[in-house]
Amino acid sequence: MILISWNIDSLNAALTGTSARAEETRGVLDKIHALNPDIIAIQETKLRATG
Repeated sequence: MILISWNIDSLNAALTGTSARAEETRGVLDKIHALNPDIIAIQETKLRATG
């Protein structure tokens, strides 16, 4: 079983931003996808209530 826990500190910024941090976060997301984990626990997503 593969379990990944990640404190992302704003998924919204990572998905919509163009900063170096946003690029790095997208790289981590690609790595997580490649690992095909059974469970992913993501903390501090900071998503908007709507949209």
